Amino acid sequence: MAITVDLGKLVYTWQGTYSDTKQYEIRDTVAYGGVSYICKATPASVGVLPTNSANWDILAAGFKYRSTYDASIAYKLNDIVQYGGNVYITKGATVAGTVPTVATSWEILTTGFKWEGVFDAAVAYQAGDVVSYGSQTYINKVGATGVLPTNSANWDTFSIGMQWEGAYENAKSYQKNDVVNYGGSTYIAKVDTNGNLPTDNTKWNIFTTGMQWEGVYNNTTSYELNDIVSYGGNTYIAKADTVGNLPTDNTNWDTFTTGMQWEGAYTSAASYQKNDTVSYGGNTYIAKGDTSNNLPTSSTHWDVLLAGFNWLGSYNSSDTYRPGDVVSYGAQTYICTANTNNIPTDTSVWDTYSTGLQWEGAYNASTSYQANDIVTYGANVYLAKADTSGNLPTDSTYWSSFTTGTKFEGTYNNTDAYQSGDIVVFGGNTYVALEDTVGNEPPSVQWATYTQGIMWKGPWVPATTYKKWDAVSYSGSSWIALSGHTNQEPSSASSYWDAMIEGAAGNVLTTKGDIIWFNGSAAERLPVGTQDYVLTAQSDGSMAWSDDVETLALAGL
Repeated sequence: MAITVDLGKLVYTWQGTYSDTKQYEIRDTVAYGGVSYICKATPASVGVLPTNSANWDILAAGFKYRSTYDASIAYKLNDIVQYGGNVYITKGATVAGTVPTVATSWEILTTGFKWEGVFDAAVAYQAGDVVSYGSQTYINKVGATGVLPTNSANWDTFSIGMQWEGAYENAKSYQKNDVVNYGGSTYIAKVDTNGNLPTDNTKWNIFTTGMQWEGVYNNTTSYELNDIVSYGGNTYIAKADTVGNLPTDNTNWDTFTTGMQWEGAYTSAASYQKNDTVSYGGNTYIAKGDTSNNLPTSSTHWDVLLAGFNWLGSYNSSDTYRPGDVVSYGAQTYICTANTNNIPTDTSVWDTYSTGLQWEGAYNASTSYQANDIVTYGANVYLAKADTSGNLPTDSTYWSSFTTGTKFEGTYNNTDAYQSGDIVVFGGNTYVALEDTVGNEPPSVQWATYTQGIMWKGPWVPATTYKKWDAVSYSGSSWIALSGHTNQEPSSASSYWDAMIEGAAGNVLTTKGDIIWFNGSAAERLPVGTQDYVLTAQSDGSMAWSDDVETLALAGL
């Protein structure tokens, strides 16, 4: 639909998009490509393009975005297309198939790039296309198909990077800047390569120097540079690719860390490696080098790592002991200093570990005692000064008094054998034996008074044998014996008795049947009379027993 625009003296008729089947007149305006045109002279016929300057003038120059270039389209002036990584604008009408890189027909409007991913030899690339190849990215300079990005005639390096390819594989083709790990290190390819080990410095550079832990060394394993293995108590790092060379071979290996390998108790059947540690006896030893069937006590092959001890209980003469073994022998403990089955008192192979005491109970003459054994003998405790058998503890050559004590043996018996320190009761006292004794009644030189006491014997009996410190009652008082005796009346034998407690003055009765009477000044004892006698009053007021007939008759006797 035509639109007439009246601008006073200027009148334009908008005819829309140009059509080559329509007849246009002066002042008709059309759109063609990205440009507006005005007809300045009526064309002789239809189909005269607006680009014909004899009939048309540019009214307004504009652009028309036609998206990605299509070779089947004939583009018009100022059409814009994307081609490769760039944007192009037509200089004029083009024939279909005229690519934007033809400078006579197109101009670059903006320079850019288009990411096409990983290079594919089957793809037709355009200028500005960007691809990855190996660890690099490349940008296409001109259209190309099947031309590798490393061809500088068609491609430029867009960015330099690295491509991680993991562990090296000999059958794999690598490209420049591919990165692999090999042994304990990583390597970067200097060029495209296949079948060339990363240690080939014409093809590879070391990217990072690292280490590869390979565990325990195995003689059949192929190791690579910087592989790390454990061998014995140490770890080793390979200096080069190697197989069948022990880590102790310093041509191929370096010590990485010095450590220790605990191997438990030593056995002569085992092969040990440097820094292996074993227990032998009470000590711990460390191997100075590879060794087999050499005892840890061999200073050529072993060092003492830790001096300790191995408790084996009581010494047994049938056992063989090793350095560091500890045994008890008597009251002592001993530590072995060399392989031996000698008794612990042999100072050439044993040292005293601790001095102690061994309680052996009551002394027995048939027992063999060892130094520092302790026994009881009598009331005392004795300590053996040396190994001894059949020597009494009172023999100061072999024994020392450890503690002086006492042992209560009850009442003294003249037929019993007493030992030093025994205590007996004799009379009112207790006595302690000063030495071994038999048949020596205390007190004597064999005895000392232990406690002074009193033995209460009740009423005095003339036929009883009394001992010193025996006590009796007699005539209302208590009496204590001053020495042993028989039939000594307490009130009249002052050398044998002493009044311990005096009774009341009137308490004078001593014998059954006694009678008390007052003699005018004090109470007086009148002993019992003869059978059938009678008690009579005397003319002086006293009392007496009488057998007078007349008196008896009066009494009816």
